Amino acid sequence: MIRTDLKILSLNLGQPETIHFRERTYVTGIRKKPVGDSLQIGAELCTNDSVLDRRFHGGRDKAVYIISTQTYDWWRSQSSHTTLPYGHLGENITLEGLDENHIFVGDVLQLGSVILQVTQPRLPCGTLNAALQDLAAGKKMVQSGMPGVYFRVLKPGTVHRDDVVKWVSNQARGPSISRLFQSLVAKKISTPDRQAILLIEDLAPSLQADLESLKIAD
Repeated sequence: MIRTDLKILSLNLGQPETIHFRERTYVTGIRKKPVGDSLQIGAELCTNDSVLDRRFHGGRDKAVYIISTQTYDWWRSQSSHTTLPYGHLGENITLEGLDENHIFVGDVLQLGSVILQVTQPRLPCGTLNAALQDLAAGKKMVQSGMPGVYFRVLKPGTVHRDDVVKWVSNQARGPSISRLFQSLVAKKISTPDRQAILLIEDLAPSLQADLESLKIAD
Protein backbone atom coordinates (compact mmCIF):
# COMPACT_ATOMS: atom_id res chain seq x y z
CA MET A 1 0.00 0.00 0.00
CA ILE A 2 1.48 3.34 -1.07
CA ARG A 3 1.63 5.92 1.69
CA THR A 4 -0.11 9.19 0.99
CA ASP A 5 1.58 11.16 3.76
CA LEU A 6 4.89 11.73 2.00
CA LYS A 7 6.64 14.86 3.24
CA ILE A 8 9.85 16.65 2.27
CA LEU A 9 12.10 17.09 5.30
CA SER A 10 15.38 18.16 3.71
CA LEU A 11 16.74 19.36 0.34
CA ASN A 12 20.46 18.73 -0.03
CA LEU A 13 23.44 19.59 -2.24
CA GLY A 14 27.06 18.46 -2.10
CA GLN A 15 30.34 20.23 -2.69
CA PRO A 16 33.68 18.55 -3.44
CA GLU A 17 35.65 17.53 -0.39
CA THR A 18 38.64 15.31 0.23
CA ILE A 19 38.01 12.34 2.52
CA HIS A 20 40.79 10.12 3.83
CA PHE A 21 39.86 6.57 4.75
CA ARG A 22 42.02 3.48 5.21
CA GLU A 23 45.03 4.85 3.34
CA ARG A 24 42.91 6.00 0.40
CA THR A 25 41.88 9.48 -0.64
CA TYR A 26 38.42 10.21 -2.04
CA VAL A 27 37.40 13.48 -3.69
CA THR A 28 33.63 13.39 -3.55
CA GLY A 29 30.44 15.34 -3.02
CA ILE A 30 28.61 12.47 -1.31
CA ARG A 31 28.21 14.19 2.06
CA LYS A 32 25.53 16.66 1.10
CA LYS A 33 24.12 19.41 3.31
CA PRO A 34 20.66 20.97 3.59
CA VAL A 35 20.28 24.04 1.37
CA GLY A 36 17.14 25.63 2.78
CA ASP A 37 13.75 26.02 1.16
CA SER A 38 14.26 25.16 -2.53
CA LEU A 39 16.20 22.90 -4.88
CA GLN A 40 16.51 23.40 -8.64
CA ILE A 41 16.28 20.13 -10.55
CA GLY A 42 17.52 19.83 -14.12
CA ALA A 43 17.19 17.00 -16.63
CA GLU A 44 20.34 15.19 -15.47
CA LEU A 45 21.38 16.79 -12.20
CA CYS A 46 20.34 19.08 -9.39
CA THR A 47 21.72 22.56 -10.02
CA ASN A 48 24.94 23.25 -8.08
CA ASP A 49 25.21 19.65 -6.89
CA SER A 50 28.69 18.15 -7.05
CA VAL A 51 28.67 14.75 -8.77
CA LEU A 52 32.25 13.82 -9.54
CA ASP A 53 31.86 10.25 -10.79
CA ARG A 54 29.23 10.25 -13.54
CA ARG A 55 29.62 6.51 -14.07
CA PHE A 56 27.53 5.85 -10.99
CA HIS A 57 25.65 9.05 -10.13
CA GLY A 58 23.94 11.79 -12.10
CA GLY A 59 22.87 11.59 -15.73
CA ARG A 60 19.47 10.84 -17.21
CA ASP A 61 18.67 7.76 -15.14
CA LYS A 62 20.28 8.81 -11.84
CA ALA A 63 19.50 12.51 -11.83
CA VAL A 64 17.93 12.65 -8.37
CA TYR A 65 18.59 10.43 -5.36
CA ILE A 66 15.99 10.21 -2.59
CA ILE A 67 16.23 8.55 0.82
CA SER A 68 13.55 8.15 3.46
CA THR A 69 13.74 9.52 6.98
CA GLN A 70 13.14 5.94 8.12
CA THR A 71 16.51 5.07 6.61
CA TYR A 72 18.13 7.66 8.83
CA ASP A 73 16.27 6.30 11.85
CA TRP A 74 17.80 2.91 11.10
CA TRP A 75 21.31 4.25 10.62
CA ARG A 76 21.07 6.33 13.79
CA SER A 77 20.19 3.15 15.68
CA GLN A 78 23.68 1.92 14.85
CA SER A 79 26.05 2.86 17.66
CA SER A 80 28.62 4.58 15.42
CA HIS A 81 26.11 6.76 13.52
CA THR A 82 23.82 8.20 16.21
CA THR A 83 24.16 11.82 15.04
CA LEU A 84 24.02 11.27 11.28
CA PRO A 85 22.59 14.45 9.64
CA TYR A 86 20.25 14.49 6.63
CA GLY A 87 22.17 14.60 3.34
CA HIS A 88 25.13 12.68 4.69
CA LEU A 89 24.16 9.49 2.85
CA GLY A 90 24.30 11.35 -0.46
CA GLU A 91 20.63 12.05 -1.13
CA ASN A 92 19.29 15.18 -2.80
CA ILE A 93 15.94 14.86 -1.05
CA THR A 94 15.15 13.36 2.35
CA LEU A 95 11.54 12.27 2.24
CA GLU A 96 9.35 11.09 5.10
CA GLY A 97 7.19 8.09 4.22
CA LEU A 98 9.12 6.61 1.27
CA ASP A 99 9.15 2.81 1.55
CA GLU A 100 11.33 0.71 -0.75
CA ASN A 101 9.05 -2.27 -0.12
CA HIS A 102 6.18 -0.49 -1.86
CA ILE A 103 7.86 1.38 -4.67
CA PHE A 104 8.66 -0.03 -8.11
CA VAL A 105 10.70 0.79 -11.20
CA GLY A 106 8.52 3.02 -13.37
CA ASP A 107 6.58 4.64 -10.53
CA VAL A 108 6.04 8.38 -10.98
CA LEU A 109 6.21 10.85 -8.12
CA GLN A 110 5.36 14.56 -8.19
CA LEU A 111 6.95 17.11 -5.85
CA GLY A 112 5.31 20.47 -6.46
CA SER A 113 5.74 21.06 -10.20
CA VAL A 114 8.62 18.58 -10.60
CA ILE A 115 7.82 15.09 -11.89
CA LEU A 116 10.20 12.19 -11.23
CA GLN A 117 10.21 8.54 -12.29
CA VAL A 118 11.78 5.67 -10.36
CA THR A 119 14.64 4.02 -12.24
CA GLN A 120 16.58 1.81 -9.81
CA PRO A 121 17.94 1.35 -6.29
CA ARG A 122 21.34 2.66 -5.27
CA LEU A 123 24.05 0.06 -4.71
CA PRO A 124 26.69 0.29 -1.94
CA CYS A 125 30.15 1.53 -2.86
CA GLY A 126 33.52 2.30 -1.32
CA THR A 127 32.74 6.01 -1.27
CA LEU A 128 29.87 5.34 1.15
CA ASN A 129 32.29 3.55 3.46
CA ALA A 130 34.59 6.57 3.30
CA ALA A 131 31.78 9.07 3.86
CA LEU A 132 30.70 7.25 7.01
CA GLN A 133 34.24 6.26 8.02
CA ASP A 134 32.91 2.74 8.37
CA LEU A 135 34.34 -0.22 6.48
CA ALA A 136 31.07 -2.11 7.00
CA ALA A 137 28.78 0.68 5.72
CA GLY A 138 27.98 -1.12 2.47
CA LYS A 139 27.10 -4.31 4.33
CA LYS A 140 24.94 -2.30 6.71
CA MET A 141 23.05 -0.79 3.75
CA VAL A 142 22.30 -4.31 2.55
CA GLN A 143 21.22 -5.29 6.07
CA SER A 144 18.87 -2.31 6.30
CA GLY A 145 17.12 -3.16 3.02
CA MET A 146 16.75 0.59 2.45
CA PRO A 147 19.18 1.66 -0.31
CA GLY A 148 17.29 4.75 -1.41
CA VAL A 149 15.91 5.35 -4.89
CA TYR A 150 17.27 6.90 -8.08
CA PHE A 151 14.91 8.91 -10.28
CA ARG A 152 14.94 10.32 -13.79
CA VAL A 153 13.40 13.74 -14.34
CA LEU A 154 10.25 13.82 -16.47
CA LYS A 155 9.58 17.48 -15.73
CA PRO A 156 12.40 19.72 -14.42
CA GLY A 157 11.79 22.64 -12.10
CA THR A 158 12.16 23.79 -8.53
CA VAL A 159 11.20 21.75 -5.49
CA HIS A 160 10.27 23.66 -2.33
CA ARG A 161 10.38 22.33 1.23
CA ASP A 162 6.65 22.87 1.66
CA ASP A 163 5.62 21.34 -1.69
CA VAL A 164 2.93 18.69 -1.69
CA VAL A 165 4.25 15.24 -2.61
CA LYS A 166 1.98 12.80 -4.42
CA TRP A 167 2.02 9.67 -6.55
CA VAL A 168 1.15 10.17 -10.20
CA SER A 169 1.25 6.45 -10.93
CA ASN A 170 2.24 3.25 -9.17
CA GLN A 171 3.28 0.29 -11.33
CA ALA A 172 3.12 -2.30 -8.52
CA ARG A 173 4.52 -4.94 -10.85
CA GLY A 174 7.73 -6.88 -10.77
CA PRO A 175 9.99 -6.78 -7.72
CA SER A 176 9.83 -3.84 -5.34
CA ILE A 177 12.89 -1.61 -5.11
CA SER A 178 13.87 -3.41 -1.91
CA ARG A 179 13.60 -6.87 -3.48
CA LEU A 180 15.36 -5.72 -6.64
CA PHE A 181 18.16 -4.31 -4.49
CA GLN A 182 18.61 -7.64 -2.71
CA SER A 183 18.72 -9.46 -6.07
CA LEU A 184 21.36 -7.10 -7.43
CA VAL A 185 23.48 -7.50 -4.31
CA ALA A 186 23.11 -11.29 -4.32
CA LYS A 187 23.77 -11.35 -8.10
CA LYS A 188 20.82 -13.64 -8.70
CA ILE A 189 17.14 -13.13 -9.50
CA SER A 190 14.03 -15.24 -9.97
CA THR A 191 12.75 -15.80 -13.48
CA PRO A 192 9.38 -14.06 -12.82
CA ASP A 193 11.08 -11.00 -11.34
CA ARG A 194 13.55 -10.75 -14.21
CA GLN A 195 10.86 -11.18 -16.87
CA ALA A 196 8.55 -8.64 -15.23
CA ILE A 197 11.14 -5.92 -14.88
CA LEU A 198 12.57 -6.40 -18.37
CA LEU A 199 9.09 -5.65 -19.74
CA ILE A 200 9.06 -2.19 -18.16
CA GLU A 201 9.12 0.56 -20.77
CA ASP A 202 12.25 2.73 -20.99
CA LEU A 203 14.25 0.65 -18.54
CA ALA A 204 17.54 2.30 -17.58
CA PRO A 205 20.31 0.75 -19.74
CA SER A 206 22.60 0.33 -16.73
CA LEU A 207 19.92 -1.59 -14.84
CA GLN A 208 19.13 -3.74 -17.87
CA ALA A 209 22.82 -4.64 -18.17
CA ASP A 210 22.96 -5.51 -14.48
CA LEU A 211 19.85 -7.69 -14.77
CA GLU A 212 21.20 -9.57 -17.76
CA SER A 213 24.35 -10.41 -15.80
CA LEU A 214 22.47 -11.96 -12.87
CA LYS A 215 22.14 -15.68 -12.36
CA ILE A 216 18.67 -17.21 -12.32
CA ALA A 217 17.77 -18.18 -8.77
CA ASP A 218 15.20 -20.88 -9.55
